[in-house]
Order: sequence, then structure tokens, then C-alpha cells
Amino acid sequence: MDRTFFMERKILAFVHIKKCAGTTLTHILRLNFFLSHCDVRCLRETSSGNFQAEDMNKLMLINPLVKCIAGHEVVPFSNLATTCPGIRFITLLRDPVQRYISQYQYNAEKLGHNLSFDDFLKSKTSFNKQTRAIAGSEDLVLAKDILNRLFFLVGIVEEFDEFLILLKKKLQPFRFRPGYEIHNITNKESNISKNIKKRLHEYHEQIIERNLLDIELYNYVKNVILPQERREYGPSFERDVAQFRRSGKGYSRNLCRYVDYVIRKCYYRPIFNLIRKRNGLH
Repeated sequence: MDRTFFMERKILAFVHIKKCAGTTLTHILRLNFFLSHCDVRCLRETSSGNFQAEDMNKLMLINPLVKCIAGHEVVPFSNLATTCPGIRFITLLRDPVQRYISQYQYNAEKLGHNLSFDDFLKSKTSFNKQTRAIAGSEDLVLAKDILNRLFFLVGIVEEFDEFLILLKKKLQPFRFRPGYEIHNITNKESNISKNIKKRLHEYHEQIIERNLLDIELYNYVKNVILPQERREYGPSFERDVAQFRRSGKGYSRNLCRYVDYVIRKCYYRPIFNLIRKRNGLH
């Protein structure tokens, strides 16, 4: 990717996979792109739950400055490229076993789903979630191809700081500030978490069986894509990561954070809700 990324009409699109540090990364993107960032949802029933080109056209009318979008409904297998030929995706994958467990705990504790873990293991919609988020189906070959063709950068949650340093370099000359604080953390001391840990030896093989494609995709990113990204970064990569960590990761609660909050709550949300309601959506 050349360094003229922001000199042309290009959009950075964050594919937010559930329980993959997406809330934390979204906060980072909001602070960096400020008025040109927008958290999005589909605006029409015909979008089928995925943010499409027609939704993007409406967003550009609402915010002509938009350069960065994020959300669970942002997917790389949509038709967004017809509106934004220069769109480039980023995402984070997570260890599939840990992500699967965290998803169950989130569903039970935050969403109030009254479902035992044994029943969760039977829910096919939770199988290979990361592969389906990239390819739209359980097609591992297609998921790898999409990562290679359409993604500006992909990382793994377990190397979150490394991902941010890579992103900072790739976005030059845009001045990207990678400082952050962690958001939406799963409570590891909850009763649900403790109970799963006690019986993890019973569940381990079943969890792996339901996430075989995700495991292979995760390992592909970790062992093939990321080493190449580090080589392209250059010999200062490890030093820059270490310096970032020594600096305390440079997070600050500045005025932009509060202005962003007000704009999201008082401008974007009412407009998006009105459009969704008119189009028969919740």
C-alpha cells in the first residue's frame, strides 16, 4: 500500500468480530479519525444485516468527511467496493478457543441468554465465527484469499500492541496515535468463567471440533501474514513496540473523546435510528 492512502478518496473499514478486542480498537479509531470516523449499521432491510454500498451512499450524505467506518455489520464480502473502490479492511482475530468461551460468557452475562454451555456447543451459529465473518461462509480458502486481496492489515488480539505499531506505520503520512485503554473486558472471576475453567478439559475437544477452520485461519495469520508484515516494517519493529510499551501506551482523556461522544449520541444515532425505522428495521 503506497503512502498516498489519504490523499485519495479511500475508506478504512474495521471488521469488528465479536470478542476480538473490537471495542478497544474502535475507541482508538474514533480518537484518531474523530469527525471522519463513524460506527455503522445497515440502514435497509435489503442489506440483510451487512453494511452495503447503498448504506455507504447514505452515510456519505450524512457525513461527507467520512474516512473510517467500524462495526459488526462491516464485512469484506459485501458490495462496498462499488461505492468505494479504494476501501481497505482491517480486523483482529483471536485464539479461537478463548474467543468461543468468551462469546458464551458475554452472551450469558451481558445479553442475558439463559443457555448452558452444553447447549451453546450445539448452536451452529457460533461455529467458526471468525472464518464466517471474513468469507460469509465456512469457506477457509475464500477467507484466506479475502485477507490477502482486500485487507490493509490483519492482526491477532494476543499481539495487540504489535498490530497498532504496524497500523501506525502503514497509515503514514496520517499521524496515527496508538495509545489506548482496554474496554469491554470479560470478567475472568465470574462464576460462569470459573465453572467453564473447571470443566475445560471436558469441553476442549468439542470446542476445537467446532472451530477447526478458525484455528487454521488464525494460525495462517499468525504464521504467514504477520511475519511478512514485520519484514516489510523493517528492523526497528521490535524496538518500536518495546518503546510503545515503555511509554505507558500514551493514552490520554482529551476533549476529542467527549466531543465524539456527544456527536455520536446526538447526531449519528438519531439520524441512523430514524432511517432504520423508516425502512422497517429495529
